[in-house]
Amino acid sequence: MANVARMLRRMVRTTGFDVVRVPAARAGTPRSAAGTGELSPGCAVDCFPGDATFAPYNPWPIPPDLGSSTTPWARVLLELYRARGSWPACVSPEVGMFIHAFVRNLRPRIVVETGTCHGASTIWIASALIANDAGATAGSAASVIHTFDDFSLPSNPAISNLSLYTERERLVRERFESAGVADRIRIHKGDSSTGIIAQREAFDRAGGVQLAFIDGDHSPEGARRDFLAVEPTLNIGGFILLHDVWPAICGCSGPRWLADNIHSVGSGTYQVCDFYTAPLNYGLTILRRLA
Repeated sequence: MANVARMLRRMVRTTGFDVVRVPAARAGTPRSAAGTGELSPGCAVDCFPGDATFAPYNPWPIPPDLGSSTTPWARVLLELYRARGSWPACVSPEVGMFIHAFVRNLRPRIVVETGTCHGASTIWIASALIANDAGATAGSAASVIHTFDDFSLPSNPAISNLSLYTERERLVRERFESAGVADRIRIHKGDSSTGIIAQREAFDRAGGVQLAFIDGDHSPEGARRDFLAVEPTLNIGGFILLHDVWPAICGCSGPRWLADNIHSVGSGTYQVCDFYTAPLNYGLTILRRLA
């Protein structure tokens, strides 16, 4: 029986999916403990955090990991996160730390980002690229992030009138300079999918894209267009990060739609993994290209 299970799992893996054990409560079939008819410890409890006590953060709460850092890029992020309007426009500090650690481990040479916004995620990524290159061999090309945004104002005047949005492009560029990461960032102003397509040949000459963070237009069509723009230059084994993937909490449906339809939208084959995020579960999805 075990051999049959292994064979079936190998067959399923070839399609880009995998077989995992689902907690009994999430599968809707709680199992009894040792045949007693009683639930096993914990099996009736969803182990993932929800947002039943959700309240707006304005500004974001600062975790000690970031608050105690004295590096220039961390101090710039602290100032940004303390500004009114950083919630919910910027990725949370915890999500930023997750992305930073992900980049430190992945060590990509070219990163693409859609949705620069105020530059928080861009700084998290660029600072990780700099740390990665500190141990690179002499003469090797520096890793860079290409970030795409049209820098338009939000339609809601209650948001667009905030100081963070006054001359947003200028403020973002100044933020990158103050953080000491500007030399690793290439800003492309305009429609993100159009801009990525225009850069694809350059990306291919440089070895392709190893990581893309799609966090711009959050409509299904916008997420689809950004994905289709970057997929042709995404390396096999490369990753795509999607932010704001739980519509009931974040209020947008595009990233969730893309994650759920990736095998019909994309020409490649992908592994899909959802992550819950704190302190606010807007969520992340990681897509890894297998073929």
